[in-house]
Amino acid sequence: MFAHEKSLRNGHKTAIWMNVRAVYLADKKSSSHIYGLMAEKGTCIQDMSSAFMADCGVVIMCQACSAAAGLTEGDYIDGVQMGNFPIVESWLFDPNVNTLSW
Repeated sequence: MFAHEKSLRNGHKTAIWMNVRAVYLADKKSSSHIYGLMAEKGTCIQDMSSAFMADCGVVIMCQACSAAAGLTEGDYIDGVQMGNFPIVESWLFDPNVNTLSW
């Protein structure tokens, strides 16, 4: 939500990197319910990710984490990109890119 509502909508080129267990959040076969504040809006993580990508946000999956989870690019919701070196390099080594992680 922060990446979409604060970064992307304020004109910043924005990507979300999903690794470790987060790769399951975009799996078409997985339940993606969100509890708490987003439940009131009836919005799940896959809906949020799709809306983010529809607004030109980028969602990148860790390739090694995906493989460890038994997931391929075809398992993910539409628009998700499999992280490979050229994609990751284009974000990490761009001198105009800032990163935020928590």
